[in-house]
Amino acid sequence: MLSRKISIPLIIIVATVVVLVVSINQPFQRAEAIEEQELAVPQQPTQELQQAVQEEQPSIADTVAPTSDPDLPSVRIEEPTDLVRVNEILKEKINASLLQPGWVQVTKEYTSFIESEATTTVPENGQVIPRDYILEQWLLVAEDLTITVQYIRGTSLTGEEYTSTLYSKDPRWPTTETTALDTLDLPSVLETRALDDIIAMGFAGETKIEYRDEEGARLMTITTITQFPRPIGFNGWEDARVMEYAQTYFYDWETGLPHRMEELITREDGTQMLAGMSFYSTSQAIEIPTDVMLRMKVTGD
Repeated sequence: MLSRKISIPLIIIVATVVVLVVSINQPFQRAEAIEEQELAVPQQPTQELQQAVQEEQPSIADTVAPTSDPDLPSVRIEEPTDLVRVNEILKEKINASLLQPGWVQVTKEYTSFIESEATTTVPENGQVIPRDYILEQWLLVAEDLTITVQYIRGTSLTGEEYTSTLYSKDPRWPTTETTALDTLDLPSVLETRALDDIIAMGFAGETKIEYRDEEGARLMTITTITQFPRPIGFNGWEDARVMEYAQTYFYDWETGLPHRMEELITREDGTQMLAGMSFYSTSQAIEIPTDVMLRMKVTGD
């Protein structure tokens, strides 16, 4: 009887100890379980994060231009859409393409697509210009890379001359008019001066710059748009009733050289038409043709 009374308290004590041990171990077990989960779970989010980062980063193919020469590394292409930066790059590329001692020929051929008179008169100087014309320039680049001769000749598409001007610091074609050569450079001859004017007037942000592939060349286009408060005539077409005039300049982005310029007009009724187009060509030579030299001599005299 006595032993039975003693065994009951012992059982209670043992049970109490077991409960205490279990309750003490549970927090540690939960902590271990949580730690194991934290070590195991992040693997999937980490993989997803790495995949997302890889998708956001552009591939090398997107930012690097391939080259056909296996011995040359590919170079990064810069295609900015800020007119100030574009203008700087164009000038650098034009000089890199053409600025070396010798003769440079620049030809601009303009064709009008509107019905107007065969000639127009420039109000500022009274010069008569044919509706369609070819403007040819020959420039001599000296050893110090300055331009010492500029010969300008304009003709109609049928060959009738309407202007001939010579500026020369070369003793072979002496002229008194040389001031124009003091600040003349190849980019301005290739009409980047129009871009300078756009920037100077504060309209750089209103231009549209795009890049395109055309006939195996990478071209950059600059579009400027002028809107009029009321309908106006256009290049001698008094009834054109033009409300908007857009010019798009096309440049070869590899060389910086101009390719063409397109004029698009929007009339009062909303119709659009290509009003005119200029095509440009450039070439280099050690000497100029004999007939050009003779014309220069006559113009200089």
